[in-house]
Amino acid sequence: MGSRERIGVPASLRAVMVEVARDFRKTSTTSEGVLWEALRGGRLHGMRFRRQHPIGPFVVDFYCPAGNLIVEVDGPIHETQQDHDRARQELLEGCGYRVVRFTAREVESNLQMVIHKIEAHLQEGNVAQRSPSPLEGEGARG
Repeated sequence: MGSRERIGVPASLRAVMVEVARDFRKTSTTSEGVLWEALRGGRLHGMRFRRQHPIGPFVVDFYCPAGNLIVEVDGPIHETQQDHDRARQELLEGCGYRVVRFTAREVESNLQMVIHKIEAHLQEGNVAQRSPSPLEGEGARG
């Protein structure tokens, strides 16, 4: 796992970003809700994820501290802000975070593929334990 640089922001901005993140948690999209159900409570190999987590001046959709992995779910609004998203991702990656993006459609129509790709990114970071996905077998959504 690579080291990450803390993105420093003034305490006043940090407090604002924490409130923004809380508001985002209250109004999550359908696709974010679907992915959160698969990730929450260590359901993915015991790895803990935080949702709508503030990092510096940004709020990321999901963050796994142990894997240093940010997972973003891009809804329709992201089609109009690709340059902004790219610059934001480059800044986060420049600070040592790893970022993986999925479209809302991918999450809603092929959750198992999304989970497998997240697992692969965690394994690249050498943090995921070897065990079956919680979405494999009976009762799997996909």
